[in-house]
Amino acid sequence: MIKHQQPSVSLLKQALVIAERIQELEGELAAILTQNTKIESTADAASAGTFSKRGPGKTRKKPKFSAAARASISAAQRARWAKIKKEKGEKVAIVVKKTKKRKKPKFSNEARERIAAAQRARWAKIRKGKGA
Repeated sequence: MIKHQQPSVSLLKQALVIAERIQELEGELAAILTQNTKIESTADAASAGTFSKRGPGKTRKKPKFSAAARASISAAQRARWAKIKKEKGEKVAIVVKKTKKRKKPKFSNEARERIAAAQRARWAKIRKGKGA
């Protein structure tokens, strides 16, 4: 039979020092990998040209399309699929959804004149400030 010796106190201390060093190295490795990921995500965001208010590389903003834009995109895609299916000889049913147009607010003549006068005053103030 083989007898196992109990580790001495000095060996246990040495093992503890090694374990702590391993934890430090793992932390350093995680920091390097995180930093590398941030650099790559910043490059991805920079190439996309879209940044959030938080700064480059944090989170990309989602593009926001109007309902009309989404409808025209989906109609174009349906038309492309219809063309492909038609070439294959499949039955094609095209469904077109109508979207409501946004009504623009109508200003009275007096309101338009007030807005124009306010804008003229702003530009006059800017010109006066520049010394022109």
